[in-house]
Amino acid sequence: MVFALVRMIPGDAVDAMVDASSSLTPEQQRELRAELGLDQSWAQQYGVWLKGALVGDFGTSLYGGSDTLDRVLRRLPLTLELALASVLVSVVVGVPLGVAAAGSMGSPLDQAIRVVATLALSVPSFVIGSALIVFPSYWFGWAPPIGYVSLTDQPWLHIQQVVLPVLTISSFFVGVLLRVTRSAMLEVLREDYVRTARAKGLRELEVVYRHALRNASIPIVTVMGLGFAATIGGVVITEIIFSLPGLGSLLIDALSRRDYPQIQTTIFVFAIGVIIVNALVDVSYGLLDPRIRS
Repeated sequence: MVFALVRMIPGDAVDAMVDASSSLTPEQQRELRAELGLDQSWAQQYGVWLKGALVGDFGTSLYGGSDTLDRVLRRLPLTLELALASVLVSVVVGVPLGVAAAGSMGSPLDQAIRVVATLALSVPSFVIGSALIVFPSYWFGWAPPIGYVSLTDQPWLHIQQVVLPVLTISSFFVGVLLRVTRSAMLEVLREDYVRTARAKGLRELEVVYRHALRNASIPIVTVMGLGFAATIGGVVITEIIFSLPGLGSLLIDALSRRDYPQIQTTIFVFAIGVIIVNALVDVSYGLLDPRIRS
Protein backbone atom coordinates (compact mmCIF):
# COMPACT_ATOMS: atom_id res chain seq x y z
CA MET A 1 0.00 0.00 0.00
CA VAL A 2 2.80 2.41 0.84
CA PHE A 3 4.51 1.59 -2.44
CA ALA A 4 1.36 2.45 -4.39
CA LEU A 5 0.26 5.47 -2.36
CA VAL A 6 3.52 7.38 -2.64
CA ARG A 7 3.49 6.86 -6.42
CA MET A 8 -0.01 8.31 -6.61
CA ILE A 9 1.42 11.65 -5.48
CA PRO A 10 1.70 13.86 -8.58
CA GLY A 11 5.22 13.95 -10.00
CA ASP A 12 8.20 11.72 -9.37
CA ALA A 13 11.81 12.17 -8.29
CA VAL A 14 12.84 13.52 -11.68
CA ASP A 15 10.05 16.12 -11.58
CA ALA A 16 11.31 17.17 -8.12
CA MET A 17 14.81 17.52 -9.55
CA VAL A 18 13.48 19.62 -12.41
CA ASP A 19 11.71 21.90 -9.93
CA ALA A 20 15.00 22.35 -8.10
CA SER A 21 17.00 22.78 -11.29
CA SER A 22 15.39 23.68 -14.62
CA SER A 23 18.55 22.84 -16.56
CA LEU A 24 17.44 19.30 -17.45
CA THR A 25 16.14 18.88 -20.99
CA PRO A 26 13.24 16.50 -21.74
CA GLU A 27 15.72 14.01 -23.21
CA GLN A 28 17.88 14.15 -20.09
CA GLN A 29 14.79 13.63 -17.96
CA ARG A 30 13.90 10.47 -19.91
CA GLU A 31 17.45 9.17 -19.56
CA LEU A 32 17.45 9.91 -15.83
CA ARG A 33 14.14 8.07 -15.34
CA ALA A 34 15.57 5.06 -17.14
CA GLU A 35 18.73 5.20 -15.01
CA LEU A 36 16.70 5.33 -11.78
CA GLY A 37 14.28 2.62 -12.94
CA LEU A 38 11.31 4.96 -12.86
CA ASP A 39 10.38 4.12 -16.46
CA GLN A 40 9.43 0.58 -15.42
CA SER A 41 5.92 -0.45 -14.45
CA TRP A 42 4.88 -0.34 -10.82
CA ALA A 43 4.85 -4.14 -10.69
CA GLN A 44 8.43 -4.30 -11.97
CA GLN A 45 9.62 -1.62 -9.55
CA TYR A 46 7.94 -3.33 -6.62
CA GLY A 47 9.37 -6.71 -7.64
CA VAL A 48 12.89 -5.26 -7.67
CA TRP A 49 12.40 -3.63 -4.26
CA LEU A 50 10.82 -6.72 -2.67
CA LYS A 51 13.52 -9.04 -4.03
CA GLY A 52 16.19 -6.87 -2.46
CA ALA A 53 14.29 -6.39 0.82
CA LEU A 54 14.00 -10.15 1.32
CA VAL A 55 17.80 -10.38 1.47
CA GLY A 56 18.29 -7.19 3.50
CA ASP A 57 19.02 -4.88 0.57
CA PHE A 58 16.49 -2.04 0.75
CA GLY A 59 17.97 -0.12 -2.15
CA THR A 60 19.76 3.18 -2.49
CA SER A 61 18.47 6.71 -2.26
CA LEU A 62 17.59 8.36 -5.55
CA TYR A 63 19.63 11.33 -4.35
CA GLY A 64 23.32 10.59 -3.97
CA GLY A 65 22.99 6.81 -4.12
CA SER A 66 23.56 6.22 -0.39
CA ASP A 67 22.15 3.09 1.24
CA THR A 68 18.65 3.80 2.57
CA LEU A 69 18.91 1.43 5.52
CA ASP A 70 22.20 3.00 6.64
CA ARG A 71 20.57 6.43 6.64
CA VAL A 72 17.66 5.09 8.71
CA LEU A 73 19.94 3.40 11.24
CA ARG A 74 21.97 6.58 11.71
CA ARG A 75 18.84 8.55 12.59
CA LEU A 76 17.02 5.81 14.47
CA PRO A 77 18.56 6.42 17.96
CA LEU A 78 17.18 9.96 18.22
CA THR A 79 13.67 8.91 17.18
CA LEU A 80 13.74 5.97 19.60
CA GLU A 81 14.87 8.29 22.38
CA LEU A 82 11.99 10.69 21.71
CA ALA A 83 9.40 7.91 21.41
CA LEU A 84 10.46 5.98 24.51
CA ALA A 85 10.86 9.13 26.61
CA SER A 86 7.41 10.31 25.50
CA VAL A 87 5.81 6.99 26.45
CA LEU A 88 7.60 7.09 29.82
CA VAL A 89 6.41 10.64 30.54
CA SER A 90 2.88 9.69 29.49
CA VAL A 91 2.83 6.72 31.85
CA VAL A 92 4.35 8.64 34.77
CA VAL A 93 1.84 11.47 34.37
CA GLY A 94 -1.26 9.82 32.91
CA VAL A 95 -1.57 6.69 35.07
CA PRO A 96 -1.31 8.39 38.50
CA LEU A 97 -3.73 11.13 37.40
CA GLY A 98 -6.16 8.49 36.15
CA VAL A 99 -5.91 6.61 39.46
CA ALA A 100 -6.43 9.83 41.40
CA ALA A 101 -9.48 10.74 39.30
CA ALA A 102 -11.03 7.30 39.82
CA GLY A 103 -10.36 7.39 43.55
CA SER A 104 -12.08 10.77 43.88
CA MET A 105 -14.90 10.26 41.37
CA GLY A 106 -17.26 13.22 41.17
CA SER A 107 -15.06 15.49 43.25
CA PRO A 108 -13.56 18.80 42.04
CA LEU A 109 -10.22 16.98 41.66
CA ASP A 110 -11.82 14.41 39.36
CA GLN A 111 -13.46 17.14 37.28
CA ALA A 112 -10.22 19.12 37.00
CA ILE A 113 -8.28 16.03 35.87
CA ARG A 114 -10.94 15.22 33.28
CA VAL A 115 -10.66 18.76 31.92
CA VAL A 116 -6.90 18.27 31.60
CA ALA A 117 -7.49 15.01 29.72
CA THR A 118 -9.97 16.66 27.35
CA LEU A 119 -7.56 19.50 26.58
CA ALA A 120 -4.70 17.06 26.01
CA LEU A 121 -6.81 15.09 23.55
CA SER A 122 -8.19 18.15 21.78
CA VAL A 123 -5.10 20.21 20.99
CA PRO A 124 -2.98 18.87 18.07
CA SER A 125 0.67 18.19 18.81
CA PHE A 126 1.90 20.65 16.19
CA VAL A 127 -0.05 23.42 17.94
CA ILE A 128 1.46 22.51 21.30
CA GLY A 129 4.95 22.33 19.83
CA SER A 130 4.61 25.70 18.15
CA ALA A 131 3.22 27.23 21.36
CA LEU A 132 6.13 25.88 23.40
CA ILE A 133 8.50 27.69 21.04
CA VAL A 134 6.58 30.96 20.58
CA PHE A 135 5.09 31.76 24.00
CA PRO A 136 8.29 31.49 26.10
CA SER A 137 10.02 33.73 23.57
CA TYR A 138 7.18 36.27 23.62
CA TRP A 139 6.53 36.27 27.37
CA PHE A 140 9.96 35.67 28.89
CA GLY A 141 12.37 36.48 26.08
CA TRP A 142 13.66 32.89 26.20
CA ALA A 143 13.91 30.77 23.08
CA PRO A 144 14.43 27.02 23.46
CA PRO A 145 17.57 25.67 21.79
CA ILE A 146 16.66 24.53 18.29
CA GLY A 147 18.77 21.97 16.49
CA TYR A 148 20.58 18.90 17.70
CA VAL A 149 23.75 17.84 19.49
CA SER A 150 24.33 14.29 20.66
CA LEU A 151 24.06 13.24 24.28
CA THR A 152 27.70 12.22 24.36
CA ASP A 153 28.98 15.56 23.03
CA GLN A 154 27.00 18.01 25.18
CA PRO A 155 24.67 16.18 27.62
CA TRP A 156 23.01 19.24 29.17
CA LEU A 157 22.33 20.95 25.85
CA HIS A 158 21.00 17.68 24.44
CA ILE A 159 18.55 17.36 27.34
CA GLN A 160 17.37 20.94 26.79
CA GLN A 161 16.80 20.21 23.11
CA VAL A 162 14.68 17.08 23.66
CA VAL A 163 12.60 18.17 26.69
CA LEU A 164 10.09 20.27 24.73
CA PRO A 165 9.73 17.74 21.88
CA VAL A 166 9.06 14.99 24.43
CA LEU A 167 6.40 17.12 26.15
CA THR A 168 4.85 17.87 22.77
CA ILE A 169 4.68 14.22 21.71
CA SER A 170 3.45 12.93 25.06
CA SER A 171 0.66 15.50 25.51
CA PHE A 172 -1.95 13.57 23.51
CA PHE A 173 -0.96 10.20 24.97
CA VAL A 174 -1.24 11.57 28.51
CA GLY A 175 -4.91 12.32 27.85
CA VAL A 176 -5.51 8.85 26.40
CA LEU A 177 -3.82 7.03 29.27
CA LEU A 178 -5.54 9.20 31.85
CA ARG A 179 -9.02 8.44 30.56
CA VAL A 180 -8.37 4.72 30.05
CA THR A 181 -6.82 4.39 33.52
CA ARG A 182 -9.74 6.20 35.14
CA SER A 183 -12.29 4.04 33.34
CA ALA A 184 -10.48 0.76 34.13
CA MET A 185 -9.98 1.72 37.77
CA LEU A 186 -13.63 2.70 38.25
CA GLU A 187 -14.67 -0.73 37.03
CA VAL A 188 -12.21 -2.58 39.26
CA LEU A 189 -12.91 -0.51 42.38
CA ARG A 190 -16.52 -1.76 42.30
CA GLU A 191 -15.43 -5.41 42.50
CA ASP A 192 -16.10 -7.52 45.61
CA TYR A 193 -12.44 -8.30 46.28
CA VAL A 194 -11.68 -4.58 46.59
CA ARG A 195 -14.42 -4.16 49.18
CA THR A 196 -13.06 -7.22 50.97
CA ALA A 197 -9.55 -5.75 51.01
CA ARG A 198 -10.89 -2.54 52.52
CA ALA A 199 -12.93 -4.50 55.07
CA LYS A 200 -9.75 -6.28 56.15
CA GLY A 201 -8.32 -2.91 57.14
CA LEU A 202 -5.74 -2.49 54.39
CA ARG A 203 -4.53 1.03 53.72
CA GLU A 204 -6.23 2.80 50.80
CA LEU A 205 -2.96 3.18 48.88
CA GLU A 206 -2.33 -0.56 49.18
CA VAL A 207 -5.86 -1.34 48.05
CA VAL A 208 -5.60 0.97 45.06
CA TYR A 209 -2.10 0.22 43.81
CA ARG A 210 -1.58 -3.39 44.88
CA HIS A 211 -5.01 -4.84 44.22
CA ALA A 212 -7.01 -2.53 41.97
CA LEU A 213 -4.34 -1.10 39.65
CA ARG A 214 -2.77 -4.47 38.90
CA ASN A 215 -6.12 -5.91 37.84
CA ALA A 216 -6.86 -2.80 35.77
CA SER A 217 -3.45 -2.88 34.07
CA ILE A 218 -4.29 -4.99 31.01
CA PRO A 219 -6.37 -2.33 29.21
CA ILE A 220 -3.78 0.26 30.26
CA VAL A 221 -0.92 -1.80 28.79
CA THR A 222 -2.96 -2.39 25.63
CA VAL A 223 -3.39 1.34 25.15
CA MET A 224 0.33 1.83 25.79
CA GLY A 225 1.07 -0.46 22.83
CA LEU A 226 -1.37 1.41 20.61
CA GLY A 227 -0.01 4.68 21.91
CA PHE A 228 3.47 3.80 20.72
CA ALA A 229 2.18 3.81 17.14
CA ALA A 230 0.50 7.17 17.75
CA THR A 231 3.75 8.44 19.26
CA ILE A 232 5.59 7.55 16.05
CA GLY A 233 3.16 9.77 14.16
CA GLY A 234 3.78 12.59 16.62
CA VAL A 235 7.52 12.20 16.20
CA VAL A 236 7.28 12.90 12.46
CA ILE A 237 5.70 16.33 12.96
CA THR A 238 7.60 17.24 16.12
CA GLU A 239 11.02 16.62 14.59
CA ILE A 240 10.18 19.09 11.84
CA ILE A 241 9.01 21.75 14.32
CA PHE A 242 12.12 21.45 16.49
CA SER A 243 14.60 20.81 13.62
CA LEU A 244 15.68 17.40 14.93
CA PRO A 245 17.44 14.99 12.52
CA GLY A 246 15.46 11.84 13.26
CA LEU A 247 13.41 9.45 11.15
CA GLY A 248 10.50 11.88 11.01
CA SER A 249 12.48 14.61 9.28
CA LEU A 250 14.10 11.98 7.05
CA LEU A 251 10.65 10.75 5.98
CA ILE A 252 9.29 14.24 5.29
CA ASP A 253 12.40 15.10 3.26
CA ALA A 254 12.07 11.87 1.27
CA LEU A 255 8.39 12.54 0.59
CA SER A 256 9.05 16.07 -0.65
CA ARG A 257 11.74 14.77 -3.02
CA ARG A 258 9.80 11.64 -4.09
CA ASP A 259 12.70 9.48 -2.91
CA TYR A 260 10.72 6.24 -3.15
CA PRO A 261 13.34 3.77 -1.82
CA GLN A 262 13.98 5.97 1.22
CA ILE A 263 10.26 6.35 1.92
CA GLN A 264 9.68 2.60 1.75
CA THR A 265 12.66 1.76 3.97
CA THR A 266 11.74 4.36 6.61
CA ILE A 267 8.11 3.27 6.85
CA PHE A 268 9.21 -0.38 6.87
CA VAL A 269 11.33 0.31 9.97
CA PHE A 270 8.43 2.19 11.60
CA ALA A 271 6.17 -0.81 10.94
CA ILE A 272 8.67 -3.28 12.39
CA GLY A 273 8.92 -1.14 15.53
CA VAL A 274 5.14 -1.14 15.99
CA ILE A 275 4.99 -4.93 15.47
CA ILE A 276 7.71 -5.51 18.09
CA VAL A 277 5.94 -3.29 20.63
CA ASN A 278 2.61 -5.06 20.08
CA ALA A 279 4.34 -8.44 20.53
CA LEU A 280 5.84 -7.25 23.82
CA VAL A 281 2.39 -6.09 24.93
CA ASP A 282 0.97 -9.55 24.22
CA VAL A 283 3.77 -11.17 26.23
CA SER A 284 3.16 -8.78 29.13
CA TYR A 285 -0.45 -9.99 29.47
CA GLY A 286 0.78 -13.29 30.85
CA LEU A 287 3.05 -11.56 33.33
CA LEU A 288 0.26 -9.31 34.58
CA ASP A 289 -2.44 -11.98 34.77
CA PRO A 290 -1.32 -15.59 35.48
CA ARG A 291 -4.71 -16.85 34.29
CA ILE A 292 -3.79 -15.89 30.72
CA ARG A 293 -0.67 -18.09 30.82
CA SER A 294 -2.76 -21.09 31.74
